Amino acid sequence: MITILDNVLDKEALVNIHNTLTLGEFYAGSETAGWAAKSVKTNQQWQATPELESEVTNALTSQLVTHPEFSTSTYAKKIAPF
Repeated sequence: MITILDNVLDKEALVNIHNTLTLGEFYAGSETAGWAAKSVKTNQQWQATPELESEVTNALTSQLVTHPEFSTSTYAKKIAPF
């Protein structure tokens, strides 16, 4: 079942994450695609230092796990990094 959660990020968290994302670099997703997907993959991927990646992951995770609908709709033992 897919559950859509509204308002997971408050304005302060969104601004902080956006500012952190500007410190990394975006590159074409096709650079990491296999031969079959290379011609159709059009996304941008973010790359940064491990510290910045950890900062974004921690910010997203802390906002997610405190969302009231998340805790009532999941029984997460572990959350994979974003």
